[in-house]
Amino acid sequence: MNRSFLSTTNQTIALVSLLTAFQMLILGFLQLNPVIGYWFTYFLPFFTIVIYARSRFKGVLIYGLSSMVLILMLLVNPFEIILFYWLPSLMLGLGYGLALTHRASIFEMIFLLAIVQMITLFFMRWISLQLYEVDLLSLLYTFLRIHNLPNIHLLNPIMLYTIGLIQILTSFVLLLPLIERIGFKIQYDVFYGKKTLHTYAGLFVVALLTTWLQPNLTLYVVGPLTLLCIYTYVYFFMKPLRFEPYFLLVGLMLYPFVNAIFSSILIGPYRILSSLFLSVFPLLLAFHKSFTQKRKNALI
Repeated sequence: MNRSFLSTTNQTIALVSLLTAFQMLILGFLQLNPVIGYWFTYFLPFFTIVIYARSRFKGVLIYGLSSMVLILMLLVNPFEIILFYWLPSLMLGLGYGLALTHRASIFEMIFLLAIVQMITLFFMRWISLQLYEVDLLSLLYTFLRIHNLPNIHLLNPIMLYTIGLIQILTSFVLLLPLIERIGFKIQYDVFYGKKTLHTYAGLFVVALLTTWLQPNLTLYVVGPLTLLCIYTYVYFFMKPLRFEPYFLLVGLMLYPFVNAIFSSILIGPYRILSSLFLSVFPLLLAFHKSFTQKRKNALI
């Protein structure tokens, strides 16, 4: 047997055991002091990142299974811990690992992980409704005192994305120094590549199609599309360009009038679909720059 392989395997097992123990300590402290312990759970994805950097999916699988077994054996209310903390942290850590190994930029990581977090929150909410008959979003609406608004449930997709985005931003701020310490290089450059443009165009087309076919599905696209729209506006306003900022300003000046027209047509929360109008101008500008750019992979 190859001794170097044996050594690497033993080191991986030791690392998984150590980080699993740390995870159990954090989850145990969470049950003792939920207020303070909740903030420590933001560091749980870092354990998955470390293991993924060391042994990729094999180590993550061992880590996930071993920690889940220990949670079921040692902690009180293990299913709640698995549903609300173990599973989201594992998925988020794996998402970080994949993004970092593919050298994603900061914005690309935040954008993609927010979608992953939205999907995770969607299933968490569904499972919570099935097992406990508790709607997490209804509790949030009650806390914000907007639960009596008509058709408030239509905002569920946007709220899930907003909550996921806030959680990702908080997690990223806390984990960034630790991620750099273990050797991953963060892409800090403000970069607008063809993949970003294609994603933007794809989301916009999907939003237009679903607006006519099934408006409820459009609300799941509005969150990521709005984030890409804001990023594109900021990107072009920061660049030393000629006519481009004035083109974008036209869209911003026309939006209040378009929004007034949409408000007279659309009902309740569907009025937020008027935000699709703002996405047109930066998208057209991005396509224009993609055909006139000088660098191969960036919009300048």
